[in-house]
Amino acid sequence: MIKLFLLVIHILFFYICALFQSLWGLWFFCAELIIALFLWLSTWTFQKRTHLSIKESMVVVHKNECVSNPFYVKKGSLQPGKIRLFCTLKNPYSSTSLRFNLQDSLLFTAKDCGFFELNLHKIWIYDWLGLFHRKSTKENTTIPIVILPDPVPIFLEMKQASQGSQDLKIETRIGQVGEPSFEIKNIREYQEQDPLHHIHWKLSSRTDTIWVKDYEKEQAKTPLIQACFTPQDELEDARFYQKVYSILLGFLIQKQPVILWWNQDQNDTAYRIDHQRELDHTFANLLAHQEPSPMALPGEPPDLVISSQ
Repeated sequence: MIKLFLLVIHILFFYICALFQSLWGLWFFCAELIIALFLWLSTWTFQKRTHLSIKESMVVVHKNECVSNPFYVKKGSLQPGKIRLFCTLKNPYSSTSLRFNLQDSLLFTAKDCGFFELNLHKIWIYDWLGLFHRKSTKENTTIPIVILPDPVPIFLEMKQASQGSQDLKIETRIGQVGEPSFEIKNIREYQEQDPLHHIHWKLSSRTDTIWVKDYEKEQAKTPLIQACFTPQDELEDARFYQKVYSILLGFLIQKQPVILWWNQDQNDTAYRIDHQRELDHTFANLLAHQEPSPMALPGEPPDLVISSQ
Protein backbone atom coordinates (compact mmCIF):
# COMPACT_ATOMS: atom_id res chain seq x y z
CA MET A 1 0.00 0.00 0.00
CA ILE A 2 2.81 2.41 0.84
CA LYS A 3 4.46 1.71 -2.51
CA LEU A 4 1.28 2.63 -4.38
CA PHE A 5 0.94 5.83 -2.35
CA LEU A 6 4.56 6.86 -3.08
CA LEU A 7 4.09 6.11 -6.78
CA VAL A 8 1.05 8.40 -6.99
CA ILE A 9 2.89 11.21 -5.15
CA HIS A 10 5.87 10.92 -7.51
CA ILE A 11 3.72 11.04 -10.62
CA LEU A 12 1.96 14.18 -9.39
CA PHE A 13 5.24 15.84 -8.37
CA PHE A 14 7.02 15.17 -11.68
CA TYR A 15 3.95 16.25 -13.63
CA ILE A 16 3.91 19.60 -11.81
CA CYS A 17 7.67 20.05 -12.35
CA ALA A 18 7.31 19.32 -16.06
CA LEU A 19 4.33 21.66 -16.30
CA PHE A 20 6.34 24.58 -14.88
CA GLN A 21 9.64 23.48 -16.51
CA SER A 22 11.30 23.38 -13.10
CA LEU A 23 14.66 21.73 -12.29
CA TRP A 24 13.33 20.66 -8.90
CA GLY A 25 12.20 17.40 -10.44
CA LEU A 26 15.75 16.55 -11.56
CA TRP A 27 17.26 17.38 -8.18
CA PHE A 28 14.57 15.40 -6.39
CA PHE A 29 15.16 12.42 -8.67
CA CYS A 30 18.92 12.46 -7.90
CA ALA A 31 18.23 12.65 -4.17
CA GLU A 32 15.87 9.70 -4.43
CA LEU A 33 18.52 7.64 -6.21
CA ILE A 34 20.94 8.28 -3.34
CA ILE A 35 18.32 7.34 -0.73
CA ALA A 36 17.33 4.21 -2.65
CA LEU A 37 20.97 3.16 -2.92
CA PHE A 38 21.43 3.64 0.83
CA LEU A 39 18.31 1.58 1.61
CA TRP A 40 19.38 -1.19 -0.74
CA LEU A 41 22.87 -1.26 0.79
CA SER A 42 21.37 -1.55 4.30
CA THR A 43 19.66 -4.84 3.38
CA TRP A 44 22.75 -6.09 1.53
CA THR A 45 25.06 -5.27 4.46
CA PHE A 46 22.80 -7.00 6.96
CA GLN A 47 22.60 -10.12 4.83
CA LYS A 48 26.38 -10.35 4.46
CA ARG A 49 27.62 -9.42 7.94
CA THR A 50 24.98 -10.26 10.52
CA HIS A 51 23.45 -13.52 11.68
CA LEU A 52 20.54 -14.24 13.94
CA SER A 53 21.15 -15.88 17.31
CA ILE A 54 18.88 -17.62 19.80
CA LYS A 55 18.29 -16.54 23.40
CA GLU A 56 17.75 -19.96 25.00
CA SER A 57 18.59 -23.53 24.10
CA MET A 58 14.98 -24.55 24.86
CA VAL A 59 11.79 -22.50 25.21
CA VAL A 60 9.29 -23.67 27.84
CA VAL A 61 5.79 -22.17 27.72
CA HIS A 62 2.23 -22.89 28.74
CA LYS A 63 -0.54 -23.10 26.17
CA ASN A 64 -1.80 -19.71 24.99
CA GLU A 65 1.13 -17.98 26.69
CA CYS A 66 2.71 -15.03 24.91
CA VAL A 67 6.52 -15.11 25.06
CA SER A 68 9.27 -12.95 23.64
CA ASN A 69 10.79 -13.91 20.32
CA PRO A 70 13.51 -16.56 20.81
CA PHE A 71 15.59 -15.03 17.98
CA TYR A 72 17.63 -11.85 18.29
CA VAL A 73 20.32 -9.81 16.52
CA LYS A 74 23.54 -9.07 18.37
CA LYS A 75 23.99 -5.50 19.55
CA GLY A 76 26.08 -3.31 17.33
CA SER A 77 24.85 -4.90 14.13
CA LEU A 78 23.39 -2.65 11.46
CA GLN A 79 19.70 -3.50 11.50
CA PRO A 80 17.37 -2.68 8.62
CA GLY A 81 13.80 -1.57 9.08
CA LYS A 82 12.14 -4.97 9.45
CA ILE A 83 13.19 -8.60 9.61
CA ARG A 84 10.52 -11.19 8.85
CA LEU A 85 11.01 -14.85 9.72
CA PHE A 86 9.45 -17.88 8.07
CA CYS A 87 9.37 -20.90 10.39
CA THR A 88 7.69 -24.24 10.88
CA LEU A 89 6.42 -25.45 14.26
CA LYS A 90 6.20 -29.22 14.15
CA ASN A 91 6.03 -32.34 16.27
CA PRO A 92 5.82 -36.00 15.21
CA TYR A 93 2.07 -35.63 14.60
CA SER A 94 1.56 -32.22 12.98
CA SER A 95 3.22 -29.20 11.39
CA THR A 96 2.24 -25.51 11.35
CA SER A 97 3.78 -22.67 9.33
CA LEU A 98 4.52 -19.40 11.15
CA ARG A 99 5.42 -15.96 9.84
CA PHE A 100 6.36 -13.19 12.24
CA ASN A 101 8.59 -10.14 12.63
CA LEU A 102 11.75 -10.22 14.71
CA GLN A 103 10.26 -7.64 17.09
CA ASP A 104 7.04 -9.62 17.62
CA SER A 105 6.16 -11.71 20.63
CA LEU A 106 5.02 -15.26 19.94
CA LEU A 107 1.75 -16.83 21.03
CA PHE A 108 1.78 -20.62 21.05
CA THR A 109 -1.76 -21.91 20.60
CA ALA A 110 -1.08 -25.62 20.27
CA LYS A 111 -4.07 -27.86 20.89
CA ASP A 112 -2.23 -30.10 23.34
CA CYS A 113 0.96 -30.14 25.34
CA GLY A 114 4.05 -31.76 23.91
CA PHE A 115 7.48 -31.33 22.41
CA PHE A 116 7.79 -29.20 19.29
CA GLU A 117 10.60 -27.94 17.09
CA LEU A 118 10.66 -24.41 15.69
CA ASN A 119 12.60 -24.62 12.43
CA LEU A 120 13.78 -21.39 10.82
CA HIS A 121 13.71 -21.69 7.02
CA LYS A 122 13.86 -18.21 5.51
CA ILE A 123 14.64 -14.66 6.53
CA TRP A 124 13.25 -11.68 4.63
CA ILE A 125 15.11 -8.42 5.21
CA TYR A 126 13.29 -5.15 4.49
CA ASP A 127 14.52 -1.56 4.48
CA TRP A 128 12.96 1.19 6.61
CA LEU A 129 10.47 2.20 3.90
CA GLY A 130 9.66 -1.32 2.74
CA LEU A 131 10.83 -0.57 -0.81
CA PHE A 132 13.52 -3.25 -0.98
CA HIS A 133 13.71 -6.71 0.47
CA ARG A 134 16.25 -9.47 0.37
CA LYS A 135 15.87 -13.17 1.16
CA SER A 136 18.42 -15.10 3.20
CA THR A 137 18.26 -18.90 3.41
CA LYS A 138 21.68 -19.61 4.88
CA GLU A 139 20.32 -19.66 8.44
CA ASN A 140 19.50 -23.20 9.57
CA THR A 141 18.36 -22.98 13.17
CA THR A 142 16.12 -25.29 15.18
CA ILE A 143 14.80 -24.35 18.62
CA PRO A 144 13.11 -26.97 20.82
CA ILE A 145 9.77 -25.76 22.16
CA VAL A 146 8.08 -27.47 25.11
CA ILE A 147 4.43 -26.63 25.71
CA LEU A 148 3.49 -27.63 29.25
CA PRO A 149 0.17 -29.28 30.14
CA ASP A 150 -2.81 -27.08 30.86
CA PRO A 151 -3.73 -27.94 34.49
CA VAL A 152 -7.30 -28.86 35.40
CA PRO A 153 -8.76 -29.06 38.94
CA ILE A 154 -7.67 -32.22 40.71
CA PHE A 155 -11.30 -32.85 41.68
CA LEU A 156 -12.20 -33.24 38.00
CA GLU A 157 -9.68 -36.05 37.78
CA MET A 158 -11.23 -37.73 40.81
CA LYS A 159 -14.72 -37.36 39.32
CA GLN A 160 -13.58 -39.01 36.10
CA ALA A 161 -12.07 -41.84 38.12
CA SER A 162 -15.33 -42.32 40.04
CA GLN A 163 -17.22 -42.61 36.74
CA GLY A 164 -15.38 -45.73 35.69
CA SER A 165 -12.06 -44.49 34.31
CA GLN A 166 -9.41 -47.20 34.48
CA ASP A 167 -6.34 -44.99 34.27
CA LEU A 168 -6.29 -44.01 37.96
CA LYS A 169 -5.19 -46.85 40.20
CA ILE A 170 -5.09 -46.61 43.96
CA GLU A 171 -2.57 -47.97 46.44
CA THR A 172 -1.76 -46.93 49.99
CA ARG A 173 1.29 -46.87 52.24
CA ILE A 174 -0.60 -46.49 55.51
CA GLY A 175 0.07 -49.40 57.82
CA GLN A 176 2.95 -50.84 55.79
CA VAL A 177 5.51 -52.95 57.66
CA GLY A 178 8.32 -50.83 59.05
CA GLU A 179 6.34 -47.57 58.92
CA PRO A 180 4.59 -45.80 61.78
CA SER A 181 0.88 -46.52 61.96
CA PHE A 182 -1.37 -43.46 61.87
CA GLU A 183 -4.78 -44.18 63.32
CA ILE A 184 -7.76 -42.82 61.42
CA LYS A 185 -10.27 -41.18 63.74
CA ASN A 186 -12.78 -40.09 61.10
CA ILE A 187 -13.64 -40.33 57.39
CA ARG A 188 -15.65 -37.43 56.07
CA GLU A 189 -16.45 -35.48 52.92
CA TYR A 190 -13.73 -33.23 51.52
CA GLN A 191 -13.73 -29.54 52.43
CA GLU A 192 -11.84 -26.81 50.60
CA GLN A 193 -9.17 -26.29 53.26
CA ASP A 194 -8.31 -29.99 53.61
CA PRO A 195 -4.82 -31.08 52.54
CA LEU A 196 -4.79 -33.27 49.45
CA HIS A 197 -2.57 -35.89 51.05
CA HIS A 198 -5.49 -36.68 53.41
CA ILE A 199 -7.75 -37.73 50.51
CA HIS A 200 -9.02 -41.29 50.79
CA TRP A 201 -8.10 -42.12 47.19
CA LYS A 202 -9.44 -45.67 47.18
CA LEU A 203 -12.86 -44.76 48.59
CA SER A 204 -13.16 -41.56 46.53
CA SER A 205 -12.51 -43.43 43.27
CA ARG A 206 -15.47 -45.72 43.98
CA THR A 207 -18.06 -43.04 44.76
CA ASP A 208 -19.23 -39.66 43.50
CA THR A 209 -17.87 -37.96 46.62
CA ILE A 210 -14.31 -37.07 47.56
CA TRP A 211 -13.52 -38.40 51.04
CA VAL A 212 -10.71 -37.46 53.40
CA LYS A 213 -9.21 -39.13 56.44
CA ASP A 214 -8.74 -37.38 59.78
CA TYR A 215 -5.83 -38.86 61.73
CA GLU A 216 -5.10 -38.94 65.42
CA LYS A 217 -1.67 -37.60 64.53
CA GLU A 218 -0.60 -35.57 61.50
CA GLN A 219 1.36 -37.56 58.92
CA ALA A 220 4.91 -36.32 58.48
CA LYS A 221 5.61 -37.85 55.08
CA THR A 222 5.95 -36.77 51.47
CA PRO A 223 3.31 -38.23 49.12
CA LEU A 224 4.77 -40.67 46.58
CA ILE A 225 2.99 -40.64 43.21
CA GLN A 226 3.88 -43.17 40.55
CA ALA A 227 3.14 -42.40 36.90
CA CYS A 228 3.28 -45.39 34.53
CA PHE A 229 3.51 -43.95 31.03
CA THR A 230 3.10 -46.00 27.85
CA PRO A 231 3.28 -43.86 24.68
CA GLN A 232 0.13 -44.14 22.56
CA ASP A 233 -1.24 -41.42 20.26
CA GLU A 234 -0.96 -37.65 20.55
CA LEU A 235 -4.30 -37.11 22.30
CA GLU A 236 -3.92 -39.89 24.88
CA ASP A 237 -0.33 -38.90 25.67
CA ALA A 238 -1.37 -35.26 26.20
CA ARG A 239 -4.24 -36.31 28.50
CA PHE A 240 -1.91 -38.42 30.60
CA TYR A 241 0.64 -35.63 31.01
CA GLN A 242 -2.18 -33.24 31.88
CA LYS A 243 -3.56 -35.61 34.51
CA VAL A 244 -0.22 -36.16 36.25
CA TYR A 245 0.73 -32.47 36.04
CA SER A 246 -2.62 -31.37 37.49
CA ILE A 247 -2.48 -33.76 40.44
CA LEU A 248 1.10 -32.78 41.31
CA LEU A 249 0.28 -29.09 40.99
CA GLY A 250 -2.65 -29.54 43.36
CA PHE A 251 -0.24 -30.73 46.06
CA LEU A 252 2.28 -27.96 45.39
CA ILE A 253 -0.38 -25.25 45.60
CA GLN A 254 -0.94 -26.41 49.18
CA LYS A 255 2.83 -26.18 49.76
CA GLN A 256 3.07 -29.96 49.99
CA PRO A 257 6.23 -31.36 48.33
CA VAL A 258 5.77 -34.58 46.36
CA ILE A 259 7.93 -37.32 44.90
CA LEU A 260 7.19 -38.30 41.29
CA TRP A 261 8.07 -41.88 40.42
CA TRP A 262 8.12 -41.98 36.62
CA ASN A 263 7.94 -45.34 34.86
CA GLN A 264 8.37 -45.50 31.09
CA ASP A 265 9.59 -48.35 28.87
CA GLN A 266 10.54 -50.43 31.92
CA ASN A 267 12.76 -47.59 33.18
CA ASP A 268 12.13 -46.04 36.59
CA THR A 269 13.23 -42.58 37.69
CA ALA A 270 12.19 -40.48 40.68
CA TYR A 271 12.11 -36.72 41.20
CA ARG A 272 11.45 -34.71 44.34
CA ILE A 273 9.40 -31.63 43.50
CA ASP A 274 9.04 -28.77 46.00
CA HIS A 275 7.89 -25.84 43.82
CA GLN A 276 5.98 -25.25 40.61
CA ARG A 277 9.13 -24.13 38.79
CA GLU A 278 10.65 -27.53 39.59
CA LEU A 279 7.47 -29.17 38.31
CA ASP A 280 7.67 -27.19 35.05
CA HIS A 281 11.36 -28.02 34.67
CA THR A 282 10.74 -31.73 35.26
CA PHE A 283 7.89 -31.93 32.76
CA ALA A 284 9.81 -29.89 30.20
CA ASN A 285 12.59 -32.46 30.28
CA LEU A 286 10.17 -35.39 30.25
CA LEU A 287 8.32 -33.99 27.24
CA ALA A 288 11.64 -33.31 25.49
CA HIS A 289 12.79 -36.87 26.29
CA GLN A 290 15.70 -35.62 28.37
CA GLU A 291 16.87 -36.77 31.78
CA PRO A 292 16.08 -34.11 34.46
CA SER A 293 18.55 -35.10 37.24
CA PRO A 294 16.62 -37.84 39.07
CA MET A 295 16.98 -38.83 42.72
CA ALA A 296 17.39 -42.34 44.12
CA LEU A 297 14.39 -44.61 43.63
CA PRO A 298 12.11 -44.85 46.68
CA GLY A 299 12.09 -48.11 48.57
CA GLU A 300 8.40 -48.12 49.51
CA PRO A 301 5.19 -48.58 47.51
CA PRO A 302 3.47 -45.46 46.13
CA ASP A 303 0.47 -43.68 47.61
CA LEU A 304 -1.09 -43.14 44.20
CA VAL A 305 -0.51 -44.89 40.87
CA ILE A 306 -1.52 -43.19 37.62
CA SER A 307 -1.43 -45.34 34.50
CA SER A 308 -1.81 -44.43 30.82
CA GLN A 309 -3.34 -47.82 30.00
